[in-house]
Amino acid sequence: MPVISEQSIENCDSNCPQKSSFFATMFTVLLALSCLAVLGSALSITPNSSGMGTHQQLGMQQCGFLQRTNYPCITCGMTTSFALAVRGKLFAAFLNQPAGAILALGTMALALYFMYVSITRKKIDLLYIGIYWKRYFFSGAALLMGVWALQGFRRWLVIQGT
Repeated sequence: MPVISEQSIENCDSNCPQKSSFFATMFTVLLALSCLAVLGSALSITPNSSGMGTHQQLGMQQCGFLQRTNYPCITCGMTTSFALAVRGKLFAAFLNQPAGAILALGTMALALYFMYVSITRKKIDLLYIGIYWKRYFFSGAALLMGVWALQGFRRWLVIQGT
């Protein structure tokens, strides 16, 4: 069994794991705290039973698009889905606003990831983000547009039924 000495660690080549700098670590701490702040805000409000309007508990106005057109905007229901997801009601969050539920789960995962990176001080490999950013962007845009069409259709069914 080989013995690893301090000298062999100091002379480590490019295969050795590298620690991130102090500023990079502080940045990941800030990112983790930002994710936790969003999740904490979602936990501090009560999900609106109508599936929309939960954001008004944060002091925001009612959705202008919904007021003018009687149809939900692309982000209607996101806050409600976040509030449901942080309470563990993932199915209800997904039914309410699928994109919001996915973003809430992503925020939770990122919070855990950034805390792990902050504690271990591992470097984040940005190569994957650089290579696949178009895939992430267009997949997210397609998801949002699909959910918006679904919500508009559901709203249209409600209007037709009354």
